[in-house]
Amino acid sequence: MEHKVPRAAKLIALHVEELGQIAATLPTPFIFLGAGQVNMPLLRNVDLNLLLSLEALLSEENVSRAAMKLNLSQSTVSCHLSKLRVSFGDELMVPLESGRGMVLTPRAVLLGEKLSHVLPLLDALVSNESSFDPTHSVRRFCIATVEPDPSSIRLVPTLISYVRLMAGPGVELHLRSVDRRDALSELESGRSDLLISSAALVPSALRSRSLASESLVFVQRRGHPRGVAPLTLDSYCSLGHVVSRAVAGERTLVDDALLPLNRARNIAIDSQSIGVLVELLATTDYVAVVPLSFALKHAHDIEHFELPFELPPIAVSASWHQRTHHDAGSIWLREMVTHAAVKFNSSARARLIEAGKSIHHQPDGFQFAPLPVASL
Repeated sequence: MEHKVPRAAKLIALHVEELGQIAATLPTPFIFLGAGQVNMPLLRNVDLNLLLSLEALLSEENVSRAAMKLNLSQSTVSCHLSKLRVSFGDELMVPLESGRGMVLTPRAVLLGEKLSHVLPLLDALVSNESSFDPTHSVRRFCIATVEPDPSSIRLVPTLISYVRLMAGPGVELHLRSVDRRDALSELESGRSDLLISSAALVPSALRSRSLASESLVFVQRRGHPRGVAPLTLDSYCSLGHVVSRAVAGERTLVDDALLPLNRARNIAIDSQSIGVLVELLATTDYVAVVPLSFALKHAHDIEHFELPFELPPIAVSASWHQRTHHDAGSIWLREMVTHAAVKFNSSARARLIEAGKSIHHQPDGFQFAPLPVASL
């Protein structure tokens, strides 16, 4: 994934040559290798801290005032000036004939112009601080989801709306649907900045943060010939099921829950498309197990019921690679995801209460406790 280069980084690249030009005033010649590359062997032998003293001396044109500016003794700054004169092969500052003050040499004037650009960039280069201002920064973020994964897909629209509200026009959001087997390489390579998925789909090598956990429910179309009676285990297993899983044939959370009961459901269709799942549930007699928020979203076409066996909630997580763990922009994005999750859960609870009168055997709904789960 391509990232727009921060302005400070561009400036550093532009002024590397100027730093080389400062060093080039030293006796040993410097060889320029090309754009952005400078061979500066003599610079390795120069104490860059002396450049701070040089800047103070050139701006104050007085050793005493330069010492005060640097919070150093006058003798120390005088020593620095002597070293600078030897290094640059130039007096840099010479006393006026009147004996009051000093005047800069032509080379010192040139160095002063260069230092005014280079020193702030060097300071930024070695600083441990990084900054990201969402209202003014220019940054492209890419968020990956795993298809099919209805639990994470439901959260994404809320996230996008929240980020758009909190960020300026320079922040761009891009969405990618990825195979779960490619999730690690997506974040490792930088093609994606963040993965939002079920917790079980998070590779162990990634860092992650739990966003919410959500109950799973049985769904069927409205007017289904089964009626609205409570589900029994026999009726559940006999119905034709649609399953959504990233890899066809893999075991799911439901399969694992039925195994101790010596039961298995009748899988009629294995779909990797959420759109197909919605259409099949709304227009056929096939049934499925889905997150509660998914059932509420499509409540005009489907109705949901409590499952006839125990099934833990499904956890939704945000995951990222170590390479972006301390990046200021990535930290901001993760905070936005967390706030969006709180907003999403609040609105989901409100929908749950609103729809409660027409819901059959209402489950508990939304929680924040992270639980390890597998695909549905």
